Amino acid sequence: TARKQVSQSMLALKYLWDLPSDHIMTEQNIKVAHGLLMANAISEEEPMNAGSYRTKSCHATGTMGGKDFSPPEDIASSMERLVASLANSTASGATAAKFSYNFLAIHPFSNGNGRLARFLVAWMMRSAGMPFPISIGQGKSARKHWLKAVTRNDSNRGLDWLETLILQSCLNRWINFFLQVNMQLGVEEETISSGCSFLDLFAVCMRPFST
Repeated sequence: TARKQVSQSMLALKYLWDLPSDHIMTEQNIKVAHGLLMANAISEEEPMNAGSYRTKSCHATGTMGGKDFSPPEDIASSMERLVASLANSTASGATAAKFSYNFLAIHPFSNGNGRLARFLVAWMMRSAGMPFPISIGQGKSARKHWLKAVTRNDSNRGLDWLETLILQSCLNRWINFFLQVNMQLGVEEETISSGCSFLDLFAVCMRPFST
């Protein structure tokens, strides 16, 4: 049910969010998160083996149609290299964009890859200093933007759109935070930070997440 999906999504995100900020992500962490996300899920009347890499070939349909994902025999080695690349990278929007794109290109699980990729992006931005979980691709319209940003790289147009989408999600989260603070304190927008404009304030807030 929808309620169960939301509950399991929250468990998966909480698991990743509760990892130490300086934690080095492992394949086991990713498998555990997927296990929480897809526990007891069934596809085509068969269990989905939550938390385990897929054993069958996978081909994209719909918006991502025409794309073949990594063959099952290559998934373990591809994921090992992908996770290892994080240990040698600085947490940033660019790193999150590159990781999520490559993760989706591998498509290590039979289902739930998109949701898990977005949760992993939230974890990576936390490592970059983001104090709140960010929401990417939630809802039909937002998901359409997410898929468009991901598939743009398939046309050799780079990851700029995907990185921008991630940073925009961080910005939106900050905007919501400051608006809530304003409402609770009754502070006028112009008086925040000794007259600092919202754009200036957000520019300062976003510096740790840009490249």
